[in-house]
Amino acid sequence: MKNFLSRLLVFLVIIGVSGCGDGDVISREGKEKAEQLARYLTNRNYEEFKSMFSEATANLNDFNEQVEEFWMFLDGEIVSYNIGGVSGVKNGLTLLDVTPEIKDIETDSGRSFTIFFQYCLINENDTSRVGVNWLVIKDVDGEMFILGDY
Repeated sequence: MKNFLSRLLVFLVIIGVSGCGDGDVISREGKEKAEQLARYLTNRNYEEFKSMFSEATANLNDFNEQVEEFWMFLDGEIVSYNIGGVSGVKNGLTLLDVTPEIKDIETDSGRSFTIFFQYCLINENDTSRVGVNWLVIKDVDGEMFILGDY
């Protein structure tokens, strides 16, 4: 019986150490990136906004045109928003992707939006993908714009 309890304790410790914190990491990192992006959008900080994108996305032939179209689609100044949920993928120390949501975005023009985006924090196989790879903005009528490589 003592041997069984010892094995059970070791098993529970291994499970606790190896997997328990992944959801917390994904949620924390995703919410931080969502807050950062929302700040850049609210302050209309174009250069900081563009700097969040991965090298692979920033090197798209039409990236600057896509960014301009995005700002035209986001009609007006942001007056309020809420950080929504976060999903993501973590694979040990080699991959960490988060997909946060910024919801209930209200602008001074009276339009409402939701934004979700894929942010790669770690990609040991392709470091050019670290950063925002795609961003989707959708208005309440279902019209949307995709920036990046979706």
